[in-house]
Amino acid sequence: MKVTIRYETKDGKRHTMKLKDARSLVNHAHPNREVYILMKDLSMYTGHTKGTLDDEGCIILNNKGTIWSLEIKLDAILGWKYK
Repeated sequence: MKVTIRYETKDGKRHTMKLKDARSLVNHAHPNREVYILMKDLSMYTGHTKGTLDDEGCIILNNKGTIWSLEIKLDAILGWKYK
């Protein structure tokens, strides 16, 4: 299922963002390309991922230049796209 998001920025410009299904992130993501991940609670994260699931069914999202990573449950993701 693809998701289309329409939003308006503070300067009044309207945008459309087409997102891929969350399950397609597994084994599809390229670790050198940055991704946008939109969560079901409408929060958004950016970073790099290898597209593999850990033992708990989470995607690991990293930011280059940091040691921090974020584990995101696949079921909590609404959609994603490359930046």
